[in-house]
Amino acid sequence: MNTKEMHSGHRERTVQKFIKYPDSFADHELLELLLFYAIPRTDTNPIAHGLLNTFGSIENVLSADAKELQSVDGVGEKTAAFISLLGKLLKRVEETKAGRPKKNMFSLAKNKQDAIDFFKGINTEKMFISLLDERFNEITKLVYTQNDSQSVTVLIPDIAKAIAINKPRNIIIAHNHPSGAYAPSKEDDFTTAKLNMLCAIHGIKLCDHYIVADGKIYSYFLNGRLDYIKLNYNINDLLYSMKEIDDKLKEKE
Repeated sequence: MNTKEMHSGHRERTVQKFIKYPDSFADHELLELLLFYAIPRTDTNPIAHGLLNTFGSIENVLSADAKELQSVDGVGEKTAAFISLLGKLLKRVEETKAGRPKKNMFSLAKNKQDAIDFFKGINTEKMFISLLDERFNEITKLVYTQNDSQSVTVLIPDIAKAIAINKPRNIIIAHNHPSGAYAPSKEDDFTTAKLNMLCAIHGIKLCDHYIVADGKIYSYFLNGRLDYIKLNYNINDLLYSMKEIDDKLKEKE
């Protein structure tokens, strides 16, 4: 077997190994493979080792100036330009990522379906408050229930404590109406307003409030009701409303 055939076979085996086990490659093997595409019909293993010995790491190799790269034996002008080009491309990608706003992961469709699934088969009224991070990933879910009534008592101090511990950036509320009527009640509006005020105090966004009934769902956000509540309920309204609700709850005890 001549030298050309030997190198050809080695390169093919190296490429196939990379395709199957890319994470198994050491730094010098990655550089050796990269150099296949810049230096034909040559053993690039010694050149890869030379680059690492000279610059200390792959990161330093890719960020080195083209003229500096040519100080390594076996690295010519075209090879140096190839390595430098790759380094510039990777740097540009990182700069683009750094300047790009984070993708909004909030999905109305997914969150609505999650709420429907959560309340499936539940015959008593429940409410959950989902605390989310800045990417809308759930940190924790607070669940409230009252098995002997058609209403749920939301404990503001408990929620405030959970907010202080978990430090969410977004919140979603959802509750069910076992009666089958999914239209929001006056009490639902007051609860939404109270929780929105709590969110505002802590710098958190209330994203939506869902009401689920018989597989159907009402979205405060999609129906514009959430924006209305945020605009029209001030602190005085809420103080009066909370007293009114608390008085009604005490009458039931």
